[in-house]
Amino acid sequence: MDDDFIQDEPKEELYMAVAHALNECQSLELSIKRHIGASYEVARKYIGEIIVFEIGEKDYEKQALGQLINTYSKLTSDTQLVKELMQFASERNFLAHKAIVESYLPDGTFSPNSSPGLLDRIIKIKKPQRT
Repeated sequence: MDDDFIQDEPKEELYMAVAHALNECQSLELSIKRHIGASYEVARKYIGEIIVFEIGEKDYEKQALGQLINTYSKLTSDTQLVKELMQFASERNFLAHKAIVESYLPDGTFSPNSSPGLLDRIIKIKKPQRT
């Protein structure tokens, strides 16, 4: 094997872990948007003839994950899930804003050991599950 391949293997592993974690984040965002949309449809069906109810997809379609969780928290009684979602959002923010940068040295050289535990932290980013 040549040295370039050996050097790039940890980088590829990190990038694949980031891609999988981002998939978890995007999947969760979509699930929350679907729940919010379904809740609004039920509300519109039952109260739309009594009072004006013009809340719809345009009100949440571009919300960031934290804002979506805040909206969702008003539509559920599962406070434990909301707490887990907020912890997940914190890890998502780390992933989006710091994860890859922390794997590089100040001179721009990739170093998989520059941030011990980084790969394990990224791999653990999974959306909360309910059975």
